[in-house]
Amino acid sequence: MKDETRFTLLPFPQFYDGGTQLTLRLVLMPRNQNPLQPAIEQHAVIPDPVPAFADAALTFEASIISGLNNFPYDELTHDTKPLPTAAPANPRDLFVALGEHFKITNRDRSNQSLESGVAATATKPAELTIRKYLPLSYRQAFNFTTPRTRNAVTDDSYRCAVRDAGLVPGFKRSPDDITWGKVFAYALRQKLLAEQLGMAYETTLTINETHFPQGGWLYIDLAAGSDYLTQQQASKYFIKRYAARIPALEAGKPRQLFAPILFPVLFKEKPADPVPLTDGNYDELFLEAAAYDDGFAKIVHARQPRSRDLLKEESDGAHPVKDVGFRLGWDDEQILIWYMRQMAADPTVVKHPSKRLDAILGVFGYSVDAREVVAGPENPWNSLNAVTNKVELTVPAEPQPIALGDFKGDLPYQVYPAQLDGDKNKSFWLPMYFANWNGHSMVLPDNDAAQIYQTTGNVKADPHTGVSGKPENKLNDLYEAAPIDAELRYGGIYEFRVRLRDLSCGGSEIDKDPIHKTPSNTVQRRFRRYIAPNQPRIEDLAADTDEVSEINEINV
Repeated sequence: MKDETRFTLLPFPQFYDGGTQLTLRLVLMPRNQNPLQPAIEQHAVIPDPVPAFADAALTFEASIISGLNNFPYDELTHDTKPLPTAAPANPRDLFVALGEHFKITNRDRSNQSLESGVAATATKPAELTIRKYLPLSYRQAFNFTTPRTRNAVTDDSYRCAVRDAGLVPGFKRSPDDITWGKVFAYALRQKLLAEQLGMAYETTLTINETHFPQGGWLYIDLAAGSDYLTQQQASKYFIKRYAARIPALEAGKPRQLFAPILFPVLFKEKPADPVPLTDGNYDELFLEAAAYDDGFAKIVHARQPRSRDLLKEESDGAHPVKDVGFRLGWDDEQILIWYMRQMAADPTVVKHPSKRLDAILGVFGYSVDAREVVAGPENPWNSLNAVTNKVELTVPAEPQPIALGDFKGDLPYQVYPAQLDGDKNKSFWLPMYFANWNGHSMVLPDNDAAQIYQTTGNVKADPHTGVSGKPENKLNDLYEAAPIDAELRYGGIYEFRVRLRDLSCGGSEIDKDPIHKTPSNTVQRRFRRYIAPNQPRIEDLAADTDEVSEINEINV
């Protein structure tokens, strides 16, 4: 990465209407820099003046490469099309408000690249990155033979890691200080905020039958008259461009589109240079981009706990004492590999040893759908991520909050690895299952559970874990979950599927079905009661007496 790199431009195709329109979302991600100051100052290559990101007036165009025979390269024969986008109303005011709301460590630094500091750039050996236990329900969901990577295990490694996790001497809770880069990442979680900051846009691209009959590549450039175009022409490193793989599109056949992985757009540093070659092996990534271009998970699995020990997958006689509903997982090995690729050095990268493969993971979260299976016509899917705002969504600011508008849609459900005891010398672990459904929303706090387990009252502080009091999650004050018609009841049969969400807050909609259907796209399970029954209670039964009494009825 060059020191003049300041932005990353990412396309996320959404839907092809079967005619001439392709719906597209794009993300312009600033590097870890202050958006209120000039994007770059006093650089030998980049000409002045360079507007601050908060003040930049940007316009875009799409670059189309027909066919998939070549890696995306900006001098290949391609067509360019304008992309109409709506400029955000007041991004500077929003960035100022965010700057005052967070404790930002690089508040006054404008020339800090994303990969600042050793911790941000250092890669790890693959065995010390992330590991994942493959539960029995995953292995039974398809023709599983052996794990795709050594970091995926089927033995008791995960159980031992959980059992042996303890307090690490000297462990310190992460401070509240964050960088501008993390502020940008948080903003992408809320579609309205990302759009009004000028980081995400939605548009339509007009195409014809010659563009993607055999598939192709799509990337975004700045259009004539746009801010930053002069700087981008001076150095193609100023804005790092990535391309989305487009599958073959056939007229008259609408289909959803999804970009799970984005590929770097190659270019010559000097006109006399030879055609650039990729640094690293992208074969596996091409397969992944094709497999997930419909935006659906391929291996969905579910299981109910049969033991009070959640790490045991079969009944051991110790029945559960409470019901957590269904435990859900999907594409365990693929998600593990995606995470490993973000942390581990790639051995195929020759020019830059100890570097990651240059590719962007477009998957940012997931939407979980459920429905009850009944005789007759199929029930419609219910999104367990769908919410609507209960109050006006705003960003705190003076003299008055800045309104974002009304939100109705899916909030992304995200899957995170963790170091089980905070020991930085150990590998991370992905959880055994990624989620559980107990009949409530997948993305909002469960108030019923909070009352049952008394986590909303006086919670004692624990200096060892950093707990200072009751949870302060206020999502239920902002959002209301969409109605869920699938009522979770013992004896009912339920079906689940998972849709992928991208960095632009887009992804396949709930009314779409997978294009690449597999036997494990969905999973069906009957909801059974494994909790040990309590002793029956008989009402109005005299206690501690042997006297015979006449009883007309017994209420149990």
